[in-house]
Amino acid sequence: MNFRRPVLYAAICILSGCGTPISRRVGEVHLHQYQSGGHVAPLFIDPPTPISEVDYDSTLPRPNPAGLHVDPCTIYVADTCAPNCPVAPTPIDGG
Repeated sequence: MNFRRPVLYAAICILSGCGTPISRRVGEVHLHQYQSGGHVAPLFIDPPTPISEVDYDSTLPRPNPAGLHVDPCTIYVADTCAPNCPVAPTPIDGG
């Protein structure tokens, strides 16, 4: 029996704070696969985005706040923040 994989998973879990709630996101990595091949698309940002400001697996903050949420629908309010718009996070090269 191969014990390397469970030990590796346990080490990653311990080092990454396994069980600690995630409060913000600093990046995302998407794997895109096609019939002819594939590629990795990393995106890292600074400053991190609070989880309460993102949708699904995105790292970038949602552009408009939710105006109304009635399962399974969410209505977003298209609004302008000018002249006090928040500063967009800066992309960081993921390599």
